[in-house]
Amino acid sequence: MTTATNLATLQSAYAGWSSTKGGNVAEIIDMFDETVEMRSALSPDVPDAVAGVHMNRAGAQAYFDGLLRDWEMLSYDVEKFVGQGPSPVPAMAEIARRRPPARRTVQSGLVARTSRST
Repeated sequence: MTTATNLATLQSAYAGWSSTKGGNVAEIIDMFDETVEMRSALSPDVPDAVAGVHMNRAGAQAYFDGLLRDWEMLSYDVEKFVGQGPSPVPAMAEIARRRPPARRTVQSGLVARTSRST
């Protein structure tokens, strides 16, 4: 795939993630290869299903299951994509989530990158 194709694919997936409040998990998982490694903003010592590192597609699915079960998405706004060369295509986003029932709001930034083009 070209950088433009990768970028268009990611833009569509992130837009779907935002507009459906995480309803396109299958689309996101389908973009991963089996060796995907996801790192949460929550450190591994935090007792939460999304904390720490999640390896492979099954780990990514468990992360998303916990995220959608335990957290309410308030906003997910991608600020920009940086497409330089065939790979990586990083994305920078601002995220706000709330964890019921405490209703505590967490805002964070995200820098995501692809490690290779396929």
